[in-house]
Amino acid sequence: MQTDPMQVGPQKWMFTVPEGVSHVAIFFTQPPSVGYGAAIYHQIDTEAWTFLGVLTCNKPSAIFKINRSDLASKLGIDIEPEGVLMGLMGGQTAIVPAAPTLKQQQSTSAIRILENLYNYVMSYTSDPTNPMQAIPIKLFNDWYAMMAKKAQDF
Repeated sequence: MQTDPMQVGPQKWMFTVPEGVSHVAIFFTQPPSVGYGAAIYHQIDTEAWTFLGVLTCNKPSAIFKINRSDLASKLGIDIEPEGVLMGLMGGQTAIVPAAPTLKQQQSTSAIRILENLYNYVMSYTSDPTNPMQAIPIKLFNDWYAMMAKKAQDF
């Protein structure tokens, strides 16, 4: 994707998005002035510009889905006061997800570990549809050693 913007007005820039791009990640490389943010727009061919969302000091990055990735399009970025951005969002504030709790992190980690064990063991089975297939204890020992080494290197 073109990373050099074309300035099309005061505080307004445009990027060309080649065909085949389905998502764009946009982020501030430096924070905007206090009280300002960026409105992000997308345009396909000669259609009207579509508002995608905003970036602010509280939400300095976002990933946006681009419709009709089979056509080249344009991405517009307008630097606006936060009041204007709030109006574009219908008065909603930019939602920043809360950090997961320790219990949620532990639960997610446990599920990932179990999925890793399951996938590791199933990769050695000759018939995954046979529920009575024996699994050698050596597989569990090898998996445990591999996970212990990963944890130690972490």
